[in-house]
Amino acid sequence: MARSAPRPHSYQAHHLRDLKHGGNPTDWDNIIPYPKDVHETLLGLYNQCYAGQPPWTTAGAAYPYGE
Repeated sequence: MARSAPRPHSYQAHHLRDLKHGGNPTDWDNIIPYPKDVHETLLGLYNQCYAGQPPWTTAGAAYPYGE
């Protein structure tokens, strides 16, 4: 039996409105694809934000989500 190719950890994209802030996980209009290197950088930043780690624990821009 042939081995299938390994599956990537996640799709190389991010939600415009992230899931923890009410983003729709099945809305294709809520997704922006990124090259792998940018995706990995953003993934690390999102994880820092959700964990309450600096620099996300300090005051920032008035419109952090581009609203």
